[in-house]
Amino acid sequence: MSPARRAVAVATWSVASALLALLLVTTWGVASEYGSGAGDLAAFAVLPLVVAVVAAGLGSSPRTSMAVLAGFVAVTVAGLVVSGELGQRDRVARLAAQDATFTCNGPSAEGTVPGDVDAAFHVPAHPGGYWLYGPVSSSRFGCTAAIHGPADASFAAWRASLLATGWEVARDDTEVVVRKGGVRLTLYVQGGLSMLNTTDDGAGACEDGRSASYATGQVGAC
Repeated sequence: MSPARRAVAVATWSVASALLALLLVTTWGVASEYGSGAGDLAAFAVLPLVVAVVAAGLGSSPRTSMAVLAGFVAVTVAGLVVSGELGQRDRVARLAAQDATFTCNGPSAEGTVPGDVDAAFHVPAHPGGYWLYGPVSSSRFGCTAAIHGPADASFAAWRASLLATGWEVARDDTEVVVRKGGVRLTLYVQGGLSMLNTTDDGAGACEDGRSASYATGQVGAC
């Protein structure tokens, strides 16, 4: 093989490797953010593989080139699977940590709710995989968190947790309402997502922090 041909082969393999590295990092990032698996980006593996085929064709030894190409394909497949799995694990760990420390009185909150109201989010056991996030709305009296996961499954899981608190059950149908010591927890579905609202039990429907403005303490319809 001439020095020029060897230089082109090395450069082409470098491009294929760089494209593969970019694909793996992207796969990890997408899985970490959205929970997508390796299969969602597998089609994009065609580009580095095509470049790898071109690089293999530039080699002087067909047997060696095919062996290297086979190794590249194996690394691509394994890399996609591993990067997707690591990304999903990172997502689960991040969402679980956010759920465990969920508060309506964080540093970026528009305002604060009473401490016992905020603490009520952590009275029920949090079902694994159905994590709290937000807050998505609040008022001076209450606050609402959204819940990750399909509404049917997340509602059922959180319903069981609320009923297991031992608090007085005020409602158990399309909404689950439990109350104790002047605090009320309400589980409901809105916009295709399960929501968990906690509020002062004396707050009215326009003051409980369900889709409410903190400035007025009222929902838009009130």
